[in-house]
Amino acid sequence: MFVLRPVPHHFAIWLLLAPLLLVEMYTLDALQRVVVLQSPGHARTALAEIVERRDGAQGPEVRYRFRVPGREEQYFARGAIGGGGVWVPISQAALADATQRGELRVVYLPEDPWTNQPVGRLGHPVADSFCLWGLFLLFDLVWVAESFVIARNYVRAQAMVERRTPHRARFWESRRIPDPRFELKGW
Repeated sequence: MFVLRPVPHHFAIWLLLAPLLLVEMYTLDALQRVVVLQSPGHARTALAEIVERRDGAQGPEVRYRFRVPGREEQYFARGAIGGGGVWVPISQAALADATQRGELRVVYLPEDPWTNQPVGRLGHPVADSFCLWGLFLLFDLVWVAESFVIARNYVRAQAMVERRTPHRARFWESRRIPDPRFELKGW
């Protein structure tokens, strides 16, 4: 008698990559929000308090916090995957303006103030978000390919069971097991 059995340790990578689909969707949403933030018609401006300042590789870097009218919560720069308190590089001109005013100008989305950046931010926020999303997309493409291999090898192993042929492939195997109906008892 032949049966189809999974090979459990073959599923390890596939199971580890599965939750990254959610991260990929989150980073895609973050990319879309950063793109909207770059268009002047959608963003609002607020004045932020500079909490910390340091000299970074590209120039001055700051941490800041601000409030939005009508909301009690304080907002600050977050990492692309939600980590808080990140250092944001700004231009010398933005730092000089912030020093003169005593506050840093920040643009944010009114529907999501967590999507924000200082005026005069250095770097390429859209490109950074796109690269992060692309990285997780690559992992998800590997997961989709592995899902295809799981389905294909299942069908192949099922055919081998019907042919009564032992077969082992990635994720699945067909094997002979003793049939208890034909075992000799008492010998």
